[in-house]
Amino acid sequence: MIKRIFTVFLLLTGIVSYTYGQAYSGPAQGSIPTGAVVSTDDFSKTSAIANPKEFIGNEESEYVDPPHYIDFGFPTPKEGSNYFEDPSLMGDGITSNPLLLKDFPGIPQTNSIPPDPHCAVGPDHFMAVVNSSFRIYDKDGNVIKTIAADNWFSNVFPNAGAFDPKVLYDMIGQRWIMVWLQQNDGAQTANLLVSVSDDSDPVGTWYNWAVPANQVGGTVVNNWSDYQGVGFDQDAIYITSSQFGFNGYYQYTKIRVIPKAQLYANTAGSVSWWDFWNVGLPPGASGTPFHIRPAYMYTAASEFYLLYTPNGGDLVSLYRITNPLGTPSLSGVNIPVTAYSSAPNANQLGGSTLLIETGGSNMQNEPKYRDGFLYAVHSVRNPTATAYSSIHYLKINVNTNTADMDFVFGAQGYWHFYPAVEVDKDGNAAVTYSRSGDDEYIGAFYTTRLAGDPAGFSSSTTLKAGEANYVKDYGSERNRWGDYMGVQLDPVDQNNFWIFTEYAKSPGNTWATWAGEIR
Repeated sequence: MIKRIFTVFLLLTGIVSYTYGQAYSGPAQGSIPTGAVVSTDDFSKTSAIANPKEFIGNEESEYVDPPHYIDFGFPTPKEGSNYFEDPSLMGDGITSNPLLLKDFPGIPQTNSIPPDPHCAVGPDHFMAVVNSSFRIYDKDGNVIKTIAADNWFSNVFPNAGAFDPKVLYDMIGQRWIMVWLQQNDGAQTANLLVSVSDDSDPVGTWYNWAVPANQVGGTVVNNWSDYQGVGFDQDAIYITSSQFGFNGYYQYTKIRVIPKAQLYANTAGSVSWWDFWNVGLPPGASGTPFHIRPAYMYTAASEFYLLYTPNGGDLVSLYRITNPLGTPSLSGVNIPVTAYSSAPNANQLGGSTLLIETGGSNMQNEPKYRDGFLYAVHSVRNPTATAYSSIHYLKINVNTNTADMDFVFGAQGYWHFYPAVEVDKDGNAAVTYSRSGDDEYIGAFYTTRLAGDPAGFSSSTTLKAGEANYVKDYGSERNRWGDYMGVQLDPVDQNNFWIFTEYAKSPGNTWATWAGEIR
């Protein structure tokens, strides 16, 4: 009888694995038989948004990720001991500034909040995505195509209501990748809408798939994917997600591994994957991680890396996946960092009837891996002026499981939110983010640091200044912003960075985006 109950339990929950004490369910395999071919040639220069409506992303009951502190057997640095003021506003730090090579308008406000701006750059093109469309530019900023996501994916899931877009250029495989989400409470449908180009040119043929998000492996479950992260290495595409029940409550974190050869076969054929779910924190910490982020792997490694930053604490969690082309396994380790606290919601010039939602301190953008180091940023509470928020920068040594660089950058009177980081071939880093202040509307900013610089960033540089007060909630009583920004390295020289950042535009209560190339 006990054996029978245990067997039923395994069928319901999946196999619980333990690797170096790391608990998770899976891996379990699933597949779909086919996708569909689509081409930018099938769309006019501008494709109107299908079934336009006021759309509020992430309407689920918000999960509040708790801070995580553990005893490493030695004291971790105290909050504020690693803080540097922005040199442009009155503090210490690096004074050299990057070059802005070009800039141009991004996608204007659509029918959605938040816009979720993200970007990618290839040999000859720049791509940008927002809820609920994407745009292809040449590198001079000329618009080639603007296409509504629902129209683009109609051949695999009609009237999808696609949201939460991510786009990247895989410079290893020389392909463009988009991943959008689909979710419907009433029909209890959920999909990862995956689109992959046939070559390094985003103009022309792509391949679409509707990959079920309400499954673990091949088993249907009563939840859907939100806040996805998308990363890659030489072998696979890795998609992480926070899974919410159709009743709106957070369930667990899931990691999906899709070997990329099948996506790059130019056949729109079958796709199989491996899933891990119920992913726990590494040994020494208890709880459930929220917003694990997969890396962009620019140089080869024997394992794939993912990173989790709690909503406050004295640790980050580094995860590893091995054998992605066979039966993959997952392990993790906690890494001590200087203590930090959750970033508060933001205000702005003129004040706000609803504070700007900034997403706390969970990492929203993908970390970047190069030559043994993982680079990451997230927003944290300003340790000297706790009503405000700053940027926490980390350079993680994956061989020693230590933070090689760990500092906070900010300024009293200012909120920094939704930062995104990129690193070039020489280890120089660039960060873009939105910023507002007591005397400043929400603008688009960036900062940089050279590989050999001491802790800190160069002065904040304005990509596009905020122009008006912003409050937009469509009746939800949530003043959404973000949920992330875009930055990616130019694959041609691997020294230039392209950024795509949100700012508040005039007239009031209007979001907009701006693009730039910096070095």
